[in-house]
Amino acid sequence: GSGASADVFRAHDPVLERDVALKLFRSRDPEQRQRLLEEGRLMAKVRHPNVVQVYGIEEHDGSTGLWMELVEGEDLDTIVESGGPFSPAEAALVGQQLCSALAAIHQAGLLFRDIKLQNVIRERGGNLKLTDFGSGVRTTDLTTERISGTPYYLAPELLDGVAASPQSDIYALGVTLYRLVSGQFPVEADTVDELQDAHRDGPRHLLDARPDLPAGFATTIEKAIAGDPADRFATPGEFAAALQESESVAGGRRRYGIAALLVVAVAVVAYWGWPADYELDATLHRLNPDQTRTALAAGDSVTVGDSLGLELTASTPLYVYVFNEDSRGNAWGLFPLDAVGHENPLAAGVTHFLPATADASLAWIVDSVGGSERIHIVASPAPVA
Repeated sequence: GSGASADVFRAHDPVLERDVALKLFRSRDPEQRQRLLEEGRLMAKVRHPNVVQVYGIEEHDGSTGLWMELVEGEDLDTIVESGGPFSPAEAALVGQQLCSALAAIHQAGLLFRDIKLQNVIRERGGNLKLTDFGSGVRTTDLTTERISGTPYYLAPELLDGVAASPQSDIYALGVTLYRLVSGQFPVEADTVDELQDAHRDGPRHLLDARPDLPAGFATTIEKAIAGDPADRFATPGEFAAALQESESVAGGRRRYGIAALLVVAVAVVAYWGWPADYELDATLHRLNPDQTRTALAAGDSVTVGDSLGLELTASTPLYVYVFNEDSRGNAWGLFPLDAVGHENPLAAGVTHFLPATADASLAWIVDSVGGSERIHIVASPAPVA
């Protein structure tokens, strides 16, 4: 694909023995090329599950090339265009993952500077990746930078010529979440001059764009996109904490979006493990808005937006692992999930409700349409390597 400043190709790295994404920058300006080299080398030190891994950057025949992890999936802009806005619970989870990614980038002494829905990829397993490092700049070298990024995501001070900062990244993330739940931008205009005028008038209130949102969630997003950088969250961690708090204040069931189930039909497959001198009863449930549950049998249909959970009872303490397999043979883990605590082994004689045995408010969510799929349960008296 092609962007404003570079072309991206699928390539093969013979040293790493893997396919990679190769980004070739068009700039021939020596100063900018040097900045790209320094930035790329810093980016290569960032290790985070929600940040695309940069493997290296080099110059060859006057061109600068950066190769990185090849991420396969859909960007959030495409998902919103095809499936509509996210629920506030889903958006809060997305926001917490992206805040974590942004904190890792800032800790490396960098700014991302181009956060937008198009630059967030949801992988087939549901994990989110922040991609496209072409616009990032060092926090120690901001005085000569030029404005880049989609204008609607730019903090108002950038349009006035003020240097980028961690707060301008937080603003862009706030706009990303605003659009994720509403399909709109807080400030829109046809020209840069008109956009500056619109910023002076203030952003559209999120509840005006989508009245059914919890007030706490809307307030959190509006703080992130405040016109004055001093009124925004000081750090990505502070933003993430506010998003988490907005979930708990809103009440109801939290949907755990890391495990994306691309499901039209669900089947529970028998477990396997060591010699079966134990019993494991398992039932997949749809979690209803009124807090009731509907048991699902093999071949039952689910739809996008459904919340799912797995009820388990074991006759002896067991290490349980749950996987989702799609019709193409792709598989990913649903339990245990590090982000909600590793709760193996499951105690005997107790009814457990996954994905989190200690928190019945968590659930897996069906977030896109797929084919017939299976839930595999692996059970063993000892940990499975």
